[in-house]
Amino acid sequence: MSILKCFLLVLILPYSDSLNFSFPNISNNDFHEILIAEAASLSDRGIQVTPERNDKQESSRAGRAIYFSPFHLWNKTSGELASFSTSFSFVIDSNFSTQYGDGLTFFLAESKYQINGGGAMGLPFDITTNLTISQFVAVEFDTFPNGWDPVDSNTHAPIGDHVGINVNSLTSVSFLKWWSNITYGRECQAWIDYDSVSKILSVSFTGFQNNIVVRQVGLNHTIDLRDELPEEVIFGFSAATGSLFEKNNVKSWTFNGSILQINESNSVPPSPSPVNMLPPTPSLDPVKGKKGNKGTGYMVGLIAGACVVVALLAVIAILCWRKRKTRGDEAEELVLGKSRENQILLVELVWEVYGTGTLLEAVDPRLGSDYEEEEVKRLMIVGLWCVHPNPQLRPPMTQVIQVLKYDAFLPILPSKMPVASYLSSPTSFSYGVASHQTQSSSSTSYTGS
Repeated sequence: MSILKCFLLVLILPYSDSLNFSFPNISNNDFHEILIAEAASLSDRGIQVTPERNDKQESSRAGRAIYFSPFHLWNKTSGELASFSTSFSFVIDSNFSTQYGDGLTFFLAESKYQINGGGAMGLPFDITTNLTISQFVAVEFDTFPNGWDPVDSNTHAPIGDHVGINVNSLTSVSFLKWWSNITYGRECQAWIDYDSVSKILSVSFTGFQNNIVVRQVGLNHTIDLRDELPEEVIFGFSAATGSLFEKNNVKSWTFNGSILQINESNSVPPSPSPVNMLPPTPSLDPVKGKKGNKGTGYMVGLIAGACVVVALLAVIAILCWRKRKTRGDEAEELVLGKSRENQILLVELVWEVYGTGTLLEAVDPRLGSDYEEEEVKRLMIVGLWCVHPNPQLRPPMTQVIQVLKYDAFLPILPSKMPVASYLSSPTSFSYGVASHQTQSSSSTSYTGS
């Protein structure tokens, strides 16, 4: 049995139910993982949730973009509820016009989802009947005043551009006026966090005061998402225009979802989406249907909670270790040892020879010449990629399979093993303002194999 076949068998083992991914620069190459519908499209500038063109043919358009795998938000059997955090950069641009509409949202919703335009901003809400079509919770970046939008308590006039939290309604349960700069299409960033313990959904975002970037905070709402959403949810972005134009563009997107400590065999599968609501997806084999990156970032980001990563380490341990000058029985200890220390040591040994360009020195000499050099190199590089100390830079299973099947390029990893990072990082600075977004300790790019 080839090394590749062994690895594919490992991937179908059970796994922990987490969902983490990062798209630092969204492009049309991400079509396998970002599914678009209606007027949305992917380009080298990101997700065009509504069209870029400003003409009559592109007015009154609505679009949606979601991650290809649903998020397991809570479990009916155990009652356990997941936490999550997401951040994204985006541009809403009216092409210098002072009149624009209607808005952009980040949402979580049940899979049966009807896209609606105009003031509904692509959400499953019928503005003619004022009724919710499907369950959803959304953070709206509303750019056009409607009858359900907040008003100034003193003047009773619409407050204008605002960010709000919506629960199965277009009337926000909580909101803040947004100091936007849509006329000039300035890039913004948003951070959305949900704590399953406190049940607090918190939102912060960038705005502009005197042409200076500021971070607006204080938008919070206490909500038990188990009361408002199904166990499995689709999630992503929606937007719409009416008679007025604006471009709604998402440029980058990061998502971190916590693990539900449950037995997957007892969970209820999500209901399928209507055929006409989601674009056709590439044919997937059983291992490709798994959720995104299974790393969790806990225990210094190296010991992933997913069984897939543990099994991967076992495969690497059996096939690959560096020759050592000390006693020969240490190699056996490296294979059989289950401790965190041995796993870290294994990764450090393999990463060291990767950085020096002598990766084949890590191959078990007992294999002799009975292996494909390119296949072994590819397996070890993908193995290091899967246990990257920064969980946001670990690949989703779709990319792993594509790379191992020679359908995608190998990543270029740092020559030295990066310093571990955590899901919750110290305050850093982005766009000139304080940011709590997880920062990468190193970058990963791609090259031809």
